[in-house]
Amino acid sequence: MDTEFAVERAVVIPVSDTVILPGVSTIFHLSKPSGALLRALREGEVKAAAVPLRHAVEDRNTEDDDFFRLGVMFDVKSVEEDEDGAVLRGKA
Repeated sequence: MDTEFAVERAVVIPVSDTVILPGVSTIFHLSKPSGALLRALREGEVKAAAVPLRHAVEDRNTEDDDFFRLGVMFDVKSVEEDEDGAVLRGKA
């Protein structure tokens, strides 16, 4: 049996205290997203992956060691800006 691997690039959405199941619609709250990221997500230019954090990350940049190694790819259904950042609706 041959196994094929595909390498895809995706925007990583850090998640914590959240369970994401395949086939289920989910809402993500993004704080301080860049305009370029929101535009790319709206226009479907990039794929998105929700990757859980190992621990809470306060107001600092995340690093590789902050994340678990597995995440869930999801389709972005809508992106809406609000006063706290943005609300991203997607389906895993």
